[in-house]
Amino acid sequence: MAQKKVILKDGGNDLLPKTLASMVFTEAGQTVEEALQNAGGGSSSGGGTGNVKVTNGSSLQKNAYYAFQPSAAGSLTGKFATLPYASSKAAGLMSSNDYRKLVAIKEERELPSSVVSLSSSSTELDTAKAMMELIDGEESGTIEDLDDNVRNFVALYWGVYVQLYTGDNADQVLTYHHSRISLVPTYTPPESGEGNQYQKASLELTYVSSGRLRTTTLTATLNSSGDTATYDFKAKVEESGDDTYYLPSGVIGISNPVTTESLQSVFGITYRELAKAVNGKKVYIYDNSQPLLLCPHIPVSVQINLGLYCYLSWVESSCIYKTLAYAPSSSFSEIYLGGYPLKPEVYSLTSSSDTDTISTAVGGESGLKAIIQAVKDGNRLVIRGTPPSGLEIGTLSTDVLMNQYKESENGDIQITYTLFGWRQGGGYLGGSIYVLNYTKSSNTFSIGNANFQVSS
Repeated sequence: MAQKKVILKDGGNDLLPKTLASMVFTEAGQTVEEALQNAGGGSSSGGGTGNVKVTNGSSLQKNAYYAFQPSAAGSLTGKFATLPYASSKAAGLMSSNDYRKLVAIKEERELPSSVVSLSSSSTELDTAKAMMELIDGEESGTIEDLDDNVRNFVALYWGVYVQLYTGDNADQVLTYHHSRISLVPTYTPPESGEGNQYQKASLELTYVSSGRLRTTTLTATLNSSGDTATYDFKAKVEESGDDTYYLPSGVIGISNPVTTESLQSVFGITYRELAKAVNGKKVYIYDNSQPLLLCPHIPVSVQINLGLYCYLSWVESSCIYKTLAYAPSSSFSEIYLGGYPLKPEVYSLTSSSDTDTISTAVGGESGLKAIIQAVKDGNRLVIRGTPPSGLEIGTLSTDVLMNQYKESENGDIQITYTLFGWRQGGGYLGGSIYVLNYTKSSNTFSIGNANFQVSS
């Protein structure tokens, strides 16, 4: 081995005269090279912190993002793989199920303040400005008066805007301060001989603002025809009275886990302000996701503790009884009056079911957590409907007995449950005890079951 020049220093001062050596050892008997390699993690397998050995470093791109993929379990040698994007069929940075939910969300727009501030006595100029801001999403600074050119300009765009909502986009919704609003468009097409001049275009918006249910109708109406055609603009506003209070429609979307801070973002006010606002009033939730014939006005039962804290409860059209405590320590629960429904596929799970089959049956990790939360809320679990193919046992109406659940800090989940009924696989009357496991690190499911038979 070639000789090396060795210089021992204490800070900036040499301790010994410079000398030559073929190898330098540490006090523990390692060479300096070995000690430095071990201190940095090296390429040895066995876990711990330190460096890893990447085999595809030369192919890495500057603007890409990667995750380390080991060549084997426990190995520090591997490659950097590009972070995969999710699709409706494959998981990536999110599960494919969550991806489908994300792309299914409808576009939401902010309801302009100029619309909310309108009243039945608003001027034509204010109404026209509100119409244009509703279309453009920003205040129109170009409308300074309402001469004939401006009238026709506003009316043209307003007519096109309203006409959009009479077709495939009729279910489009907007949002304002966590309150969803319903749109009722009216478009009167041109009469015979009137060219492209429509007769009337109006949009009725129903929404919740500061505890009031407001209905604002914006209308552009043709008042003459031909070369001198002009339009009139009008706003009509109706709202609920002082004896009622409407909660934001976002309350319907509340789910566990909840915090006082997260609830304040939904209500827009503190629990003390809400307690004061609803005290002595009839309280409702306006759910415009339901058809008008099903009554979107949901009554809410309110209890106020010490004049400060609110306890709310209501039943939604899907027969779910919800209770919400908006207080310093907030809580939320959902009781399914007919039992929390599980998919019929759960009935056919066995120890031979693969991870994809189990995941589909329980709804993946999020579905399994929802099942446990339903049990925590006090729900009974039920399976109803047509059994999966191959189980010709009649229509299912089965109670599922949850025996145990466990949520570990590392993300692993385990539930134990029992099913009773006719087990076609063995052709006997009895039941099975199941132990279903979810492993977070590998995102996999497994299940085991033991059968027992009822004596005839």
